[in-house]
Amino acid sequence: MGLVLIQAELAVREEFLELLRTEPAFREEARRLLLTDDLLALPGRVVSLTESVGQSLFLLREIVGVVRDLATAQQRTEVGLQRQGTQVQSLIGAQQRTEEELRRLVIWQRGESGRRDGERYERETLRRAPALSSTVVRAVPLTSPGCSSSSLSS
Repeated sequence: MGLVLIQAELAVREEFLELLRTEPAFREEARRLLLTDDLLALPGRVVSLTESVGQSLFLLREIVGVVRDLATAQQRTEVGLQRQGTQVQSLIGAQQRTEEELRRLVIWQRGESGRRDGERYERETLRRAPALSSTVVRAVPLTSPGCSSSSLSS
């Protein structure tokens, strides 16, 4: 009897496996009975996860593109800043040269102003010289005590 039971069990097993292979409705019912709800939900979750990963990859590619653009813009900005730094240094040198030239010009102008003031004083003095000399001549007596007229003629 044991052998018959084993043979019957093997036949049921083979029939069960054949039904799983050939009958989709039977296979689905067996799955529902054997698998938990979480396991049954896995295919849907995998599909959802695959879609999410695809969207994430798309966004990541966009972010990588933006980062590349930003890096390129940063490089251009750095080059521009270096160029501006060079220009600023050049302008600083030009400003220092201008200030030095202005100092020399101010010194020259002061000297020139002094020279003109001196020339003006000299002209004014020369213009007034005849009047001053006649005043000085009149102020000095022709004969002074202790001085003889013979000492003037000598």
